[in-house]
Amino acid sequence: MADAERLTLAFLEAHPGDAARVLERLPTAQAAAFFAALPARTLAPALGAMLPIAAGRILAELSDEETVALLSALGTQPALSVLRHVPEARRTGLVAGLPATTAIASRLLLGYPDDSVGAWTDPEVVALPGDTAVEEVLDRVRAMRATLVEEVYSVGAGERLLGSIDLATLLRAPAQVALETLT
Repeated sequence: MADAERLTLAFLEAHPGDAARVLERLPTAQAAAFFAALPARTLAPALGAMLPIAAGRILAELSDEETVALLSALGTQPALSVLRHVPEARRTGLVAGLPATTAIASRLLLGYPDDSVGAWTDPEVVALPGDTAVEEVLDRVRAMRATLVEEVYSVGAGERLLGSIDLATLLRAPAQVALETLT
C-alpha cells in the first residue's frame, strides 16, 4: 500500500466529518470512483457525515452491490436520510438488499412523508428496564456494533420513559448500579 493510500485511510478513519466535506466538493464521478475503490466499512462514517443529497448523488453512480454494502455499514437512520435522495425505483431494490431488520425499519420509515416526525425517528435506540445493571447495559451496547449509541433510555412499567443516560455517565458508573438510579 502506498503512503498516499495509508494517509487517505487514516484521514477517513480519524476525521470522517472533514473527509465528508472534501468528498462533497469533488465532482460526483470522481467521488463515486473513490467510494468504489475502498471498503464500505472504512467509507461509511464519512458517507454518514455527508449531506444526504450529496451522498445520494454519489450512490447513484455506484452499483447496487456497492451501495447496499455502504448503506448496511451506515446504520438505519443515516441510511434512511441518504435513501430519501435516491430515486424510488432504485430505492426499492436497495432496501430489499439490506439486512432484514434494517430493511423492515427502512420500509416502515420511508412510508412516512419527509416532513413528518415519523420519517426521522431513530428505530435503533437502546431502551432498557430501569432495574438493569450498568454492566448489562454496557454489554448490550457493545453487542450493537453497527449502531452508534450515545444515550440509553431507562423505561419503567408499560414502557414509560424514566429518563436517559449518556454513554459517558454509564462508563463511569459502578457495574452493579441500576440504570434507574442514574436518571
